Amino acid sequence: MKGRPTHSNATVRKGRGVLLLMGLWASLSGPLAVTAGTDSAASIASVGDDVLETVRRLAEAGGVGLALERLEQAMPAHEADPVEWLRWEKTRVSLWRRLGRVDAVVEEAERLRLSVDPATADWLVTQAIESLLEAGRPVAARRMARRALWHRLDADARFRHRWRVAILEAWLAEGRLEEARITLQKLEQEDRAGDDRWAELHARILLRLGEAEAAWNRLREAGKEATPLGWLAALRSGRLPPEQVVSRVEAALKADPEPAEAAALR
Repeated sequence: MKGRPTHSNATVRKGRGVLLLMGLWASLSGPLAVTAGTDSAASIASVGDDVLETVRRLAEAGGVGLALERLEQAMPAHEADPVEWLRWEKTRVSLWRRLGRVDAVVEEAERLRLSVDPATADWLVTQAIESLLEAGRPVAARRMARRALWHRLDADARFRHRWRVAILEAWLAEGRLEEARITLQKLEQEDRAGDDRWAELHARILLRLGEAEAAWNRLREAGKEATPLGWLAALRSGRLPPEQVVSRVEAALKADPEPAEAAALR
């Protein structure tokens, strides 16, 4: 068993993180504008690759605010190269989302969705929907996802799937379990490959609706009845007596389960 990190080790790691941020910031201290006479699309893209890579590294090191500041300082003008500008703008939207600037993400999606290519518009709308969910605004997220499904019938299947999942998450966040169950059934029908992934969520919804027998059957179909959730469904449905459930939980705890499973068992 690995020992817990010591205070000194934690301090060293923290110090390294700070030094990394300082080093990245210092490496960008020079002028970032394209030199006169190199305003071609190729030159802009070349400089952009370097800056965007550094922005990515800053964000990964935890300096998301610094990354956004640096990005905006170096961002090319839309008129110089609209395609390159859009590449930077997508990075900015991603950083806004990580910083929790939900209104900025939503406003930009609304502003650009009718003037950019369909795939980019779908990506921007998806960022806005997921930002709203992350901010605890499920009603707004659900409305935007429904609009996207209605107006973008020919969108990539991956986007349409994400919009349906967003609607499901919104229903759950609102506590509207019957609507969540109906949405989940549609998702299961169109995503047979992800059957196991949906089984536990479906069972949780059924348990919250008081349908323990249906929850246990759904888990059994997916081969997940011998799990903490399966035992709970078996207990509530009367499939197993309480003493058997307790015995199985205790045995599972003694088997040194993964942290997530251990939390579910307690």
